[in-house]
Amino acid sequence: MCINTTDKEEIIGFVKAVEPTFGAINIEDIESPKVLEIVERLQKELPIPVFHDDQHLLSPLRLSLTH
Repeated sequence: MCINTTDKEEIIGFVKAVEPTFGAINIEDIESPKVLEIVERLQKELPIPVFHDDQHLLSPLRLSLTH
């Protein structure tokens, strides 16, 4: 889902509103360090996994490329 805002609180509010219909949330295309603050807060406040693609999804790829 794409949302038309760059405001941190609006992003967090939107994700919290749609969370009940998802099993996990992947946050993309938000500039650092804002994205890290958003992900950290959502991880603390939501009962489902919250990921940031650059931080979480590339780590296994990097690890696999080193072996």
